[in-house]
Amino acid sequence: SSTKLVIQESAAIPAASTGRPYAWNDMDMLETGNYGQAAHANGRESNMTAVEYKTEFSMWAINASPLVVTTPLMNCSMGTCVPTMTALQKEILLNTEILAINQDVTPQGRPLNGFPSDYPSLWARALSDG
Repeated sequence: SSTKLVIQESAAIPAASTGRPYAWNDMDMLETGNYGQAAHANGRESNMTAVEYKTEFSMWAINASPLVVTTPLMNCSMGTCVPTMTALQKEILLNTEILAINQDVTPQGRPLNGFPSDYPSLWARALSDG
């Protein structure tokens, strides 16, 4: 499924049924920064853009979903492990502001209502520190 579909499906879940003690919003694994690499056992390769990777990571954070990253962080194929994160992967995965949104104790974000149907989808999450 596409990231857009996962986000749309999350929006359809009633707020009372999401992110509470002993329950969390599992939006699936993140493709963040995989580019042409196969991220899953199914061998499918990612074709997302840098903007799509950033959007995906941000939406997972707003939705208080576990950040399960499929990006290879180390290359150990030659016997010695070396970091393999690209600049984009570091920018996204080490973004402390986005990580703080994800780790906040408040319920997941929700789409904002009251906009024309042709308006882009806007989401918000009330955070504990305002």
